[in-house]
Amino acid sequence: MRLYQTEVDLIPVSPNSKEDIAEELADILWAVVCLANQTGVDLTSAFEASLRKKSIRDKDRFK
Repeated sequence: MRLYQTEVDLIPVSPNSKEDIAEELADILWAVVCLANQTGVDLTSAFEASLRKKSIRDKDRFK
């Protein structure tokens, strides 16, 4: 399956494609959790740090 990014938004997908996307995203999330577990990364702390960084960096981006 492929998604194409335009300058404005993602090209619309059919309802069935949304289910496919949801399944793929869940698979990716599972893989990330497994990698974090195997490498001893505290994923919660890493995600919180990433959110803080992006909040500071992008504070004026989406007004």
